[in-house]
Amino acid sequence: MSKSKNVTIISFSPIARDARVLRQVQYLAPLYRLNVMGMGEEPAICADSKDITWHNVDPPQVQSPVAPIGADWEPGLPAKVRRFKTRVTNGEWIAIRNSFFFRLQAVLNLCKKTKMFAYWAQPLHGLALEKALAIKCDAILANDWNALPIAAKVARQQGARLVFDAHEYAPLEYDSLAWRLKAAPTINHVLKKYATKADAHITVGPCIAEKYDSTFGFNPVVIRNAPAYSEVPWHDTNPDAINIIHHGGAVRVRQLEDYIHIIKCCDSRFKLHFMLTGNDSMYIEELKALAQKAAPGRVEFHTPVAPEQVVEAIARFDIGLCFKKPLCFNEKYCMPNKFFDSIVAGLAVVSGPSPELSDIIGRYGLGKVAPSFSLKDVAKTVNSLSGQEIQAMRKAALVAAQEINADRELNKLVEIFAGLFNAK
Repeated sequence: MSKSKNVTIISFSPIARDARVLRQVQYLAPLYRLNVMGMGEEPAICADSKDITWHNVDPPQVQSPVAPIGADWEPGLPAKVRRFKTRVTNGEWIAIRNSFFFRLQAVLNLCKKTKMFAYWAQPLHGLALEKALAIKCDAILANDWNALPIAAKVARQQGARLVFDAHEYAPLEYDSLAWRLKAAPTINHVLKKYATKADAHITVGPCIAEKYDSTFGFNPVVIRNAPAYSEVPWHDTNPDAINIIHHGGAVRVRQLEDYIHIIKCCDSRFKLHFMLTGNDSMYIEELKALAQKAAPGRVEFHTPVAPEQVVEAIARFDIGLCFKKPLCFNEKYCMPNKFFDSIVAGLAVVSGPSPELSDIIGRYGLGKVAPSFSLKDVAKTVNSLSGQEIQAMRKAALVAAQEINADRELNKLVEIFAGLFNAK
């Protein structure tokens, strides 16, 4: 098949481990020549295809989790500041510098013309814009709000179509005063200026789509984070030895210690398994120490696998535990990858009363929803399940997987691009 169109995909994430973006690449690659811009190592799917070109956009210097803003200003620092810098560690200096620039951004947010100061001051964004402008494209897909200003500039200059994947609801990613003062005004400005002018929009769930529609006036197509359908080998659930799996990032704000406290309150027939990704090895060691103290012999840690291998790796367990306290808007209406991985893997799913998850669990009968987010209620919900009930829920999950899978979801993205190109 001759590929006449060029599509650029931008994501400021380590794409080799970003399942959503990898699926975008996988489903668009057979139809278009792709340029994929992201962070970290080159994904295997890019290295193995002559029609996909990988562009690394790692920042020009090592950055802290909050990107150093104004790094390119440092050669002109006053002498007193340079002397102070020599007396602190690099990490302390980055924290001090970031604090200054983000506090300055909070003040500048009061003026519309300076809302993007912090964004364009980051070397990462300048580098990405330079690389993106050098690529000829007919359409550009911006993943998340932080890629949108760059994608919009490229689309405008090259006359390309612009597709915006909002992922979740960015203005309410966190519920803190600092977030509302420093980050949210910039994000709202970006969405009003650029997202409203995009040719197409997508997001992860219905409630988030409704929020974008009511706040900004665009209604994204919902593309859920479901993996590819696969026929997983069946195993009967042993009622006396039931295995619960939680997989995903080892991120402190996710409070994974809650899972250990839940299994501590569960019957001895239940065992918890972790398969955690990420670079915070200290946090993983802390979780192992807590598990040994709180639930000795009942928590096991497994080596993580590549995103495309997750379903196969977790299919040998019985229950997927998907529990997230609604500490902000996005967490209340969460639609995590692990939830859909568990369905396609044929696991019963236990969750807290998250509206989006509860709807799917109830519609297909593939799990059980706890009455509240208290750890005791989640443990009681797990304890209430018999081996026979778990097995019935697992069979229901396999039926649901025939409807909830990447083919069904990503075909929506394929149709979006086809419609945009046919309309030109």
